[in-house]
Amino acid sequence: MMLNLKKLLTNLTMYKIYGLKKKQTDEIRYVGITKRSLDRRRKEHLWDKHKNHKTNWIRFIDEDVEIVLIEDGIETLEEANKKEVQYILIFKSSG
Repeated sequence: MMLNLKKLLTNLTMYKIYGLKKKQTDEIRYVGITKRSLDRRRKEHLWDKHKNHKTNWIRFIDEDVEIVLIEDGIETLEEANKKEVQYILIFKSSG
């Protein structure tokens, strides 16, 4: 039991790379970093009041926006930032 709690607490302090996409598609339109749960982060994107390309796209597809885990278990913000840039380049080059 203690081992599972330790693993859970460790996972809460780790970073995740996630992608946003429209349901029924495979195209990742946005890549981000978070320590929060993916469900919480998705809701934050839906509630975002800023006006830019990303938020306009999210408002347009609304409940059809899906968040997917790309990578987790990243220990530092510096490492997460590097990986985020790498994934952005990967997804941009694939379409």
